[in-house]
Amino acid sequence: VAQIPVVTISAPTADQVFAISSVDVTFSATGSPTGYECALDGGTASACTSTKTYTGLPDGEHTVVVSATNTAGTANSSVTFKVDTTGPQVAITSPVDGATTGESVALDFTATDATTSVTGTTCKLDADAATPCTSGETYSGLTPGSHTLLVTATDAAGNTGQASTTFTVAQIPVVTISAPTADQV
Repeated sequence: VAQIPVVTISAPTADQVFAISSVDVTFSATGSPTGYECALDGGTASACTSTKTYTGLPDGEHTVVVSATNTAGTANSSVTFKVDTTGPQVAITSPVDGATTGESVALDFTATDATTSVTGTTCKLDADAATPCTSGETYSGLTPGSHTLLVTATDAAGNTGQASTTFTVAQIPVVTISAPTADQV
């Protein structure tokens, strides 16, 4: 007596994130299936074999349903994954590009990703090495002149996005008192 198939999708795994728009779906089933059908995102199911490749997938969440049929009936399994080929959006709100500042500045920025989460940010001042940072980071003791801050954000798929701002630290005026002298009353 035949048993209804048990479908197993081995790839992709649930909630897996891809930085490319092509995904291979690998599956198998018990019960000696006579055929398989695959459907993407609620679309029409069509005959398929393992490994089924989907190309040109847009960024976002996708679900594949794999059905296996034998003389006992039909069973299916599904997997949901994400495609994210676009880097995060980074916006620096302070210091604004072209600003004149004092020797200390607070770097304020936002980093968002439309498909997955932002997993980290780094900041780079001028030619210094990039280091992990968060919005609100303060840079002190800056020398007079032009400086550039670069913020890089990375998302769960490994994509990056950047923004930079260039600002000028003002020369601090030196005040000299020539008269009266300290000894004069």
